[in-house]
Amino acid sequence: MKLFRPQTLVAFFLTGLHYALSFQSCPLLGVEFPTPTNLSRSSIVQNAASTLLATINNATNTGVINSNASSFSVEIYTSQETTSLFTFHHSSPGSNSSIGVKTVDSNSIYRLRSISKLFTIYLLLIESGDIHFHEPITNFVPELLAASQATSDDDLDYVDWSSVTVGNFASHMAGIGRDSSLQILTSRPSDFQRSTFLSQFPLCVLGRNCTRSEFFSGYLQRHPVFSPATTPVYSNSAFQILGYALENITRKSYPKDSSRGVIPGTPESSGWSVDIGDEGPYLLNLPQMRRWMKPLTHTADLPFSVGAPWEIYRIQLPSTSRVIDLYTKNGGIGVYSSEIVLVPEWDIGISILEAGSGSAFGLVFQMIAEIMGPALETAARQEADAAYSGHYFSSGPKLNSSITITTDDSLSGLGVTSWIRNGTDMLNTVALLLVPNPSIRLYSTGLKKLSDGSSLVSWRAVVDDMDQSNATSVFPSCTNWGSVDGLMYGTIAVDDFVFTLGCDGVAKSIEPRVLRSTLNRV
Repeated sequence: MKLFRPQTLVAFFLTGLHYALSFQSCPLLGVEFPTPTNLSRSSIVQNAASTLLATINNATNTGVINSNASSFSVEIYTSQETTSLFTFHHSSPGSNSSIGVKTVDSNSIYRLRSISKLFTIYLLLIESGDIHFHEPITNFVPELLAASQATSDDDLDYVDWSSVTVGNFASHMAGIGRDSSLQILTSRPSDFQRSTFLSQFPLCVLGRNCTRSEFFSGYLQRHPVFSPATTPVYSNSAFQILGYALENITRKSYPKDSSRGVIPGTPESSGWSVDIGDEGPYLLNLPQMRRWMKPLTHTADLPFSVGAPWEIYRIQLPSTSRVIDLYTKNGGIGVYSSEIVLVPEWDIGISILEAGSGSAFGLVFQMIAEIMGPALETAARQEADAAYSGHYFSSGPKLNSSITITTDDSLSGLGVTSWIRNGTDMLNTVALLLVPNPSIRLYSTGLKKLSDGSSLVSWRAVVDDMDQSNATSVFPSCTNWGSVDGLMYGTIAVDDFVFTLGCDGVAKSIEPRVLRSTLNRV
């Protein structure tokens, strides 16, 4: 594991975004707008991608990036489209053509190291979901069950394996050692060939990989680091043990035959070349995916949390005060570095893979941060603005009802800037009932249904007080999540809004459901 510098990830969103000098909304956590579906056709994203390409090329040509020291590949993508938003490959002129490839491309293979931890959990979720996450690991690894029974009264020197769950292993909360001693020893075997302690370790310490029994023979001698579920402690061995648990759960073994492996003998025999189309994103069902894409514990670094085994950076956009979670995983071994970053709010992913002794990895990510971050934020807002912003009126000749929906670069979500119900100014009513100077913002919930060729999509309203002087708490806070669905008329919440979209994804009408009336867009 090579932890990427947090300040570089922070720059992904802070660079190029303008600080709001006045009122800032208190948004709900999560997706601000529906997932953008046309990022590749956005002129802003296209221009940013062209600028990024020119910037990377200039850096390799001028020596800012040592073009001879590393080969690297960059990909920015979205699940909404079949083509990437940005692709770049650089082949080092000094690469050794006798080992590996001379020219890297989209089919080139890099070493990933710790990113493979994601694949372990992904496979576990595909095979059995998350139903085992709260079960003791001893249910699935007999060596740990036996060790737990033999050492049940000694928490100082032995791990209480029966108290460690599968989910603890997945989120580095098992409280166990980072590596097996044999992994450390084999990194420099010559240092230990004359060691007086060598007899304590299995024979596989020098010269070959350890079998399962040899691994446990050494690892079960290790002392615990913390009690289970106390604090995150990074552990590579946890995922080796999870692999053994996965074999037990699925009753399948990891394949030793390369024709059944991750990189098989031929594309035809493996199914590598088979396009499964729209089924690809749904190897995990959406509820499982949503549960997986969540933090499971915090760290001592305020904006950094840990998932299973996501490394999650929490960023607050200064332009709108909205919090965005970056789901990342990195890996590194020797001269190889790799990083994956997923941004659920925009449904984009970034992959950077490097092989060599240069510094391209961090420099390229910084360029992506500075150039693509602001463009993606703007493009998502523009797509939502085109789909939802406008004036909505009642169809009845005797009704004086209307709503105006807008977007604002300095505020989150959709804004309700005007709302009339039968001649009554609803913003004034909100001011009397809730806050004196209200700002009503709408946030997408992701709930929807199809009806007669149209899509009905749910949004919830949040009311902020634009008069910042009314704040009474000595601590800065954003607690609107606690008031959602708080006021009702009958069985319908006052903050419940539904847009009807046409087949083109553009809103045709809006319904404030508590008023039981629909307003059409004009």
